[in-house]
Amino acid sequence: MPSPSSGRTAAERRKLLVIVEDDEALSAALAFALEVEGYATRAYPDAESFLAEATTADPDAFILDYRLPGLNGLALLDRIRQRSVTAPAIVITTPTPAVIAKAAAASATIVEKPLHAGDLMDVVRRLAGPPAD
Repeated sequence: MPSPSSGRTAAERRKLLVIVEDDEALSAALAFALEVEGYATRAYPDAESFLAEATTADPDAFILDYRLPGLNGLALLDRIRQRSVTAPAIVITTPTPAVIAKAAAASATIVEKPLHAGDLMDVVRRLAGPPAD
């Protein structure tokens, strides 16, 4: 299976990370920090916006807030997986035993709130790889 980055031009070979986060300030901060690191980002304020706009191009990873309005982050991940998208997922939350179990079942990695940029970057690099091919 070709990587999500295959078929992109040299200028487009930065890894694409999709952020679904309803807190505008946090979403903007995440996008900024990831772009400074060299990743491309696309941000959505909720699950429904992502699902309505998502294209057939797979991102290299997802960063999903668990407590989104409407569908929560793990319910969104289930919908994403139903579309045969296999990119790794990071779920941002204050975990409870139930959320930890659901995330494990969905093969999602939890990054705990409050967020520490270094922790998130370590997980992004581990799951998505370096920013560019």
